[in-house]
Amino acid sequence: MFSTPVLSFMLQWNAAKASCKLLPVLHASLHTGTEANETCKCGIIGGGLSGTSAAYYLRQLWGDKPLHVDIFEPQRVGGRLALVNVDGQDYEAGGAIIHPRNWHMAFFADHFGLGRRTINKRTHGLYNNEKGLYFQTSPWAFLSNSKVKSRYGGDIERFHNLVADTLLSFDRIYEHLYKIEAFTTVENLLRSMDERFLEQIHTTAAVMFKDAGFSDRFINEIVKGSLITNYSQTLHAPAFLSSISMAGAEPGSWSIQGGLRRLPEKFLEVSGATLIPGEVTHVFQKQSPNRTVSYEVGYKKAEHETGREKYDIIIIATPLDPGREKQIHFEDFPGGLDLPKIPYHPLQVLFTHGKMNESFFGKKSVPTHIMATETDVFFNRMAKQSPVNSGGVEEKEGYGVWKLYLNKTPTEEQVRAQS
Repeated sequence: MFSTPVLSFMLQWNAAKASCKLLPVLHASLHTGTEANETCKCGIIGGGLSGTSAAYYLRQLWGDKPLHVDIFEPQRVGGRLALVNVDGQDYEAGGAIIHPRNWHMAFFADHFGLGRRTINKRTHGLYNNEKGLYFQTSPWAFLSNSKVKSRYGGDIERFHNLVADTLLSFDRIYEHLYKIEAFTTVENLLRSMDERFLEQIHTTAAVMFKDAGFSDRFINEIVKGSLITNYSQTLHAPAFLSSISMAGAEPGSWSIQGGLRRLPEKFLEVSGATLIPGEVTHVFQKQSPNRTVSYEVGYKKAEHETGREKYDIIIIATPLDPGREKQIHFEDFPGGLDLPKIPYHPLQVLFTHGKMNESFFGKKSVPTHIMATETDVFFNRMAKQSPVNSGGVEEKEGYGVWKLYLNKTPTEEQVRAQS
């Protein structure tokens, strides 16, 4: 696929299957039993976007009242929002773009003075092992629109209507956030936004799009391809997942100058939380004679160094992957904790830097983004990258940094893919 490829970085994460069960994020009432003049201690497990933003919001909620927050993170602040350096330039290795309707991210980017970075114009292609690169758009908008319209006909208008309808309903989540409303189950949250969302988690993507009048070609290429690309799943996935995946196709996506991880770093700074570079191994529930509940966190700081800290509140802001080798053990919780056993999909990201071997695709011009439409393709998606800082180095024609989204580790032959 690439001539003289260079393997620069590989990052693995887990994409959870859709679940109807809400993880108990906050296992304590905000009424912790501490006196008004006593410092409330909160421990947050996980230093990604969820954990650092939780620390920020706790600080806002407590105001001038005494509050101490610790964040446990064994790797790096930002979690999946990681950067990889290729020839002196940084590229997004995890989350890379922000949807134009993500009002929260837009607010914080402006609030913290984080510059926005526009996403370069893209060309798109569809690929499977049988036909190779069998469809691609054009750099010219008029020609590209004509090709898409010719291939999918009335599905395009149906698609735009579906996306607009989905986003209109999904925007209602911000009303709950502004009112500081919470829900005990995912079902109740979805129902509050749109009753149809609740139906979609019990319906497959194939059934929903077929019932909506979409053609088999559109379903098997665009719907299926977007699910493979974003979630490493197919048309058997819940319809709600496909609706969200398809909504990502709306134009106007953007990113943060210098990388998305600047946002969790800013949350950590503004919250005043203390970062503890340790891996949590145990959470114990403690109950005093006056029935006040507290928690004790056991963690590993180094290979042979351990520690324990006591808290009034514990927030779990890390995936509890049942397949993970090192589990967090919850001890002394009366009746135990009913935590969801969510199966995870392992996903990988591979970066290469070199010249595209165009003969692999049988085309002289290769699009900047290529989406697999079958699961037997060794990559889910392939996308040409731009540095997180403006003014990156100019690449020679045909050269570039490419990011491959994979569902398993590829062979060297697959990456090199000689003609």
